[in-house]
Amino acid sequence: MWPIGCHLFLARDDLPRYFEWLFHNLAAVLHHEWRVGVESLDGVPSCAPGDGDRWQALRRMFVNERGGLGGSQQELFLLQAIPRSWLKPGDRLAAKRMRSYFGGQLNLDMQVARDGHSVEVSADWHLAIPPQQIRMRLRSGDGRPLHAAEINGAATPVLAGDTIRLPDAPAGKYRIVGRFAPSAG
Repeated sequence: MWPIGCHLFLARDDLPRYFEWLFHNLAAVLHHEWRVGVESLDGVPSCAPGDGDRWQALRRMFVNERGGLGGSQQELFLLQAIPRSWLKPGDRLAAKRMRSYFGGQLNLDMQVARDGHSVEVSADWHLAIPPQQIRMRLRSGDGRPLHAAEINGAATPVLAGDTIRLPDAPAGKYRIVGRFAPSAG
């Protein structure tokens, strides 16, 4: 039996609990002297499902296929759970040649502006099956909400939770720019 973990928290889009699970999991189950995952604090060697779960948790921060229960079509949620501590001014994140459950692969490259007031994402994908919808979360490093966004130079609505909706096309190249609300004070 697996305890409640990252899959449930991401399905609920509950980022505080997801990050708590992830960082507690990494801190408690990795044996730092050997750099080998362990399933218990007494040093029992890790089993493949436990290691796989940790890798999937990290992968789903960038690329998360959601839904599909009861035969419904899945959605693709990009950059759903990037920690704010990874989004400091000037930081860069990338996921290259990431395989997808939709067949094909994705590339994501995110650059935080030097002043931290905006982010720019280059995204391209070639999928065999189009998702029901494609969303992307654009978070700031300091907690400011997403104020405005553009896809390939055209304004796009900002949705709840600092998300935007991308074209549902099975293939495409996009330049996404997100600007954050001015800081108070």
